[in-house]
Amino acid sequence: MSKKLIVILAGVFSFYLAHFAQASVIINEVMYDPAEGSSHEWIEIYNNGDQINLEGWRFFNNQDDSSPLRTSGSFIMESNSYAIIAGSGNAISFSGQIFTSSNFSLPNDSSKYKTYKAISDPNKTIINSVTYDTNLGGRKDSGNSLQLADSSWISATPTPGEANNAKENLPPGSSSVDDSDSNDSSTSDSESTVETTTKTKTKTAVQKIKTEITANLLAYVGIPFSLEGKTFGTNGQQLFIGKYFWNFGDGDFRETQVINNEKFLHTYFYPGEYTVLLEYYPNIFTDVPDASQKINIKVIAPQVSISNVGDAKDFFVELFNNTDYVADLSNWHLISTQKSFTIPRNTILAAKKKIIISSKITGFTLVDKDTLKLFNSEREVMFSYTTSPQPLPEREGQNSKPISVFPSPLGRVQGGVNPKTILASSINNSISQPKSETNTSNSSPIFLIVFLFFIGASASAVYFIRRKRIIPKIESDFEILDE
Repeated sequence: MSKKLIVILAGVFSFYLAHFAQASVIINEVMYDPAEGSSHEWIEIYNNGDQINLEGWRFFNNQDDSSPLRTSGSFIMESNSYAIIAGSGNAISFSGQIFTSSNFSLPNDSSKYKTYKAISDPNKTIINSVTYDTNLGGRKDSGNSLQLADSSWISATPTPGEANNAKENLPPGSSSVDDSDSNDSSTSDSESTVETTTKTKTKTAVQKIKTEITANLLAYVGIPFSLEGKTFGTNGQQLFIGKYFWNFGDGDFRETQVINNEKFLHTYFYPGEYTVLLEYYPNIFTDVPDASQKINIKVIAPQVSISNVGDAKDFFVELFNNTDYVADLSNWHLISTQKSFTIPRNTILAAKKKIIISSKITGFTLVDKDTLKLFNSEREVMFSYTTSPQPLPEREGQNSKPISVFPSPLGRVQGGVNPKTILASSINNSISQPKSETNTSNSSPIFLIVFLFFIGASASAVYFIRRKRIIPKIESDFEILDE
């Protein structure tokens, strides 16, 4: 065999090895019609091969349109791991790896039964594709998703981040998602390779020790939010031995024993995106974790305000959410000098929306108007309602400015409501006083000390003078006799 032929065969063999490694990432589950709405749609992908870097990979919304995958975390996808592709990661309640695509959509129109979706490498070479069929089920009234089970697609309870349901759950009459394309001679060899690999994965996948983080992916500046971690063994049982290490991505961390692990609160003090990492160690002596999990928390400044109030006939209170995210107002408070009202738990205010609370519910009247404030669940002032904002004290060379009623970066109201702001303003005003006033203020204690000293000296002098006058004479007590 000539050297040239050997080189050619080696190149072809390398190409197929590389292609097979890329093809290990498959589309594994499709949630096209969630009950929460289109913002909660997602596609799950599974890597049944070695660790792979998905940077530059693309999501195909159809055969012609695609956009690159984006993530706020790492593009590295570990072996035998799951990830989700969605339009917006903020709306998806998933603790694992999330990728986003700008043109992501999953139609559920009954007139479009079959929809093509695919993923590709950076060169737009299709790695895996599906044409999902809405006739198989998965509509919002069922709460199910479409899942790949032994090369066939079934409608079953969603399993994001976990192995799909077994093949025996396949309903009668169901067929493979690619059945309609089975006679299509244009089907690529790469897709066939993926389907073969999928069968092997579904039958032989062994569950590893894994951790799960339960938390809301949206938090507010200065307001504690809840986190919880759990670890599951190779048989799916929850583990209660070992230790946890939490890193909140803001310079803070937490270590705890798994047996004592419960829900706890953490507070971010500045807006931004933070990566929370949970590591599980089987005992206190090892330095290498058996499992870990990361989620991304988006922290925003709360901008919920009292946008309007009623009149004497009906003193309603209108609240407005001036952010692009839903706001959870559970256990927030409306308080005046006369009354207080606690907003019930699970009160959700949509983005850029308002709610109006009647006076028949709150008990507020027109008397409460000028002292009405909105507090969060931690009793921190979020908004102070005033009909005529008062100007801040003027400083030399500055114009007066109205009080700001919007939250500061720490979630507290500026402009005279925050005690720290008032204290700082008082200190600055005292420092900027004219020199003549400072001298007068400092001379007052000296004058008082001199005055008290003078009074004390005068009283002492009077006392000694009177004492000297009343001392008796010796001759008045004795009589001298002559012998």
